[in-house]
Amino acid sequence: MRYFIVPILVLSLGGAACGARSVGGSPDDGGVPSDGPLPDAPIAPHDYYGYATFTHLLEREPYITSEQVVLTAAFYGEVWDPFRQLQGTVEHLETPDGVACDLALVSGMDGPVPVEPPPELDGGGLFAWTGWDGETPLEVFFDGDTYLSDHRSFGTESWPDWLVDGAMALRFESLGSPQVSPFFTEVFLADIPVFLSPPTGLAIPLSPDPDGTHHVSWLPVVADLLEVRLHFNMDWDDSYFRCYLPEGRTQMRLPQAWLDQWSWGYGELMIYAINEEFVSDGDGVVTLRTVRAREQKIDVFINY
Repeated sequence: MRYFIVPILVLSLGGAACGARSVGGSPDDGGVPSDGPLPDAPIAPHDYYGYATFTHLLEREPYITSEQVVLTAAFYGEVWDPFRQLQGTVEHLETPDGVACDLALVSGMDGPVPVEPPPELDGGGLFAWTGWDGETPLEVFFDGDTYLSDHRSFGTESWPDWLVDGAMALRFESLGSPQVSPFFTEVFLADIPVFLSPPTGLAIPLSPDPDGTHHVSWLPVVADLLEVRLHFNMDWDDSYFRCYLPEGRTQMRLPQAWLDQWSWGYGELMIYAINEEFVSDGDGVVTLRTVRAREQKIDVFINY
C-alpha cells in the first residue's frame, strides 16, 4: 500500500454531501429504519439473497494517511448478511446520551468459534463504477465456491480515476446466472465523513471529560445510516463496538468505563456513512450497499 504524508494534527473539514439519490429496484422490507441497525434482509421469503458492498475508506495515523476501496459480494439461499454479522460474545449497550451500541468480544484464549456462513450461490459477475463509459470498474466473480473481493489501494495503477471524495451515484451491474437474475441500478455514495473530535495525532493519551465520557463528533453527512465503530486489540482478545446513530446525529458520548473494562486504551475509531438499495425480481432480492468510512487512531488513559 502506498501512503501519502499529512501534517500532524491537521483534519480535513470538507462540507457535507449534497445531491439527490438515484433509486434502484423496489424494496420488500417496508423501509429501512434510521434510528438503529438495519435489518438483515427483506422479510419476504425468496429463493436467493444477494449482498454487494462497495467501501471507500480513509485511514488516518499520526503522520500518514492511506486510502483504499473494496468491492465484495455474496449470494445465499437464505438470509445471511456478511456486513451485519457480529463474531464472538455480543452485549447490547447504550451510551449516556442514548446511542444504542453492540459490543462483540472475541477471545483467542477460549478459541473463538467463527460464525460459518451458508453455502454461496453463483450470482454472476458484478461490477461497480460511476459515469457512463464503465471504464476501470471494480469487479468480482464467483470462483465455484465464493466471491473474492476486489481491493485497490491509492497510488496503484488500478486505482479508479472516477472515484472522488464528493457524493456520487455509484452504478452496480450484475451479469446474472442461471440461479440469479441480472440487474443494473444506482446507489448513492455519501461524502466522506469527517471527525471533529477527538483530535488525532496527540503525543499523550486522551483523558475523559469531568462526566467520565469522551466527546466524539463529526461533520453532518447525508446518508441512510451512520455508525461509529471502535476496535481494540488486547493480544489474545479483541473488542468491537458498533454504535448506531439516529438520523441527524452529529455527536455522541463514549463512556470511559467501557474503555477501562474492554480495552487497553489504544485502537481504531471509525465512522461509517451507509446507503442501501434493494433490487428484486420476485424470486430473489439483492441488497446493494455503499459505505464511505474514515478511521483514525485513538489512545486514552486507562484506569486499571
